[in-house]
Amino acid sequence: MIRLCTLVLYYRIAVGHRALENAAGMADYVIGGFLFLIAIVLFLSIVFRPNAEIPMSIERSEISPAAFSMQPHSLGKKLTAFAVLVLVAAIPGIHAIQLERQSLVSSVRNGIVTPQDLDNMMPKQLGEYQLVRAWQEETGGSYLMESAAYKGSSPDEVTLGVWLPTSSHNIHYSLMARGESPQMRTDRAFAVSQGRIVFFDTALYSDGITDRIAAAVDCTPSDCRLPVNLDDALSWKFRDINDFTPHGTRWVSLFFSIERPHAGTPKEIAYREMSEEAQRFLNAVSLNDLSKRFQ
Repeated sequence: MIRLCTLVLYYRIAVGHRALENAAGMADYVIGGFLFLIAIVLFLSIVFRPNAEIPMSIERSEISPAAFSMQPHSLGKKLTAFAVLVLVAAIPGIHAIQLERQSLVSSVRNGIVTPQDLDNMMPKQLGEYQLVRAWQEETGGSYLMESAAYKGSSPDEVTLGVWLPTSSHNIHYSLMARGESPQMRTDRAFAVSQGRIVFFDTALYSDGITDRIAAAVDCTPSDCRLPVNLDDALSWKFRDINDFTPHGTRWVSLFFSIERPHAGTPKEIAYREMSEEAQRFLNAVSLNDLSKRFQ
């Protein structure tokens, strides 16, 4: 409780001060470490303190057995209080189990939804772009992502992907975990179906062999938002975190990517050309409909 209260005070002071905002993560560690140090000192002071002298003049006959007995009604109250605490603590776990049973990943694992069903959820035609193939990415026996490749008049293929678990996911963190580093990264606006403007977390990747543009967004059946930036400690603490758990209205993490062989083109030009290709593709994409399909 002391740690949480101290963090709230720190964040309140840090808002508007860039240096303090950037040190928010370290401040959390410092506060936690300092509290643990105090706890260790207190425990050690108890362990190593001199033993108090026990008066030996007390006769055994003076100690009444009744002093150590527990009345039945007192025991019943304590057991009741303990049972109430156990039930209160179990409620979040029961709720989590219910949400897990409703999740798409659970339905796939139980055979209610097959991999072919997942492929069929991807749109077959998006404007001039036609579905070429669809596949799933699997880890530890669980399907984590549904992806589909689309081909139009351009030689480039566009990949559209959906994160299946009831949690947030950003394609950029996956690419960086594989050793790729973004050359350019920004929040970029694209027009999707019906002329709606949506901001994507967009980045260019280039390793000298291939150039790739990738973009991430979180959507419900009615709204879209930029993914939470895990690198910004203050934004993680204070932003209204998207809820990825309720069935039917949850946020679904989506992404698209375009990859082409590196032709020595300056990265600014490659980024512009692939962004224009992405815009032509997104003109016919309904992100909210895609989120609705994967609830």
